[in-house]
Amino acid sequence: MAAQQLFELRAEGKAPLKAASAREDPICQLPSMAESQVRWMRANPADAENTVSFPYAFPKAGLYRLWVQVKVQGKVLTGVFDAEVHSVR
Repeated sequence: MAAQQLFELRAEGKAPLKAASAREDPICQLPSMAESQVRWMRANPADAENTVSFPYAFPKAGLYRLWVQVKVQGKVLTGVFDAEVHSVR
């Protein structure tokens, strides 16, 4: 979500093309969650040992292919996931 927020701010000309790395930089802070997101998170608690989540806002309904890369014990692992988004708020 922070990357999406930065992308949108840059597209609107409200953020520099080169991001600052300061912890207090407002560009790097996640936006507040909507009440519906808070309710969903409470209803679907993650098992910290077996779950990874990447919050993302899709721009429109449709089919998407997601690529995720992580580095574990020095090895880069790639996962590919297909998602169908039915509606976007």
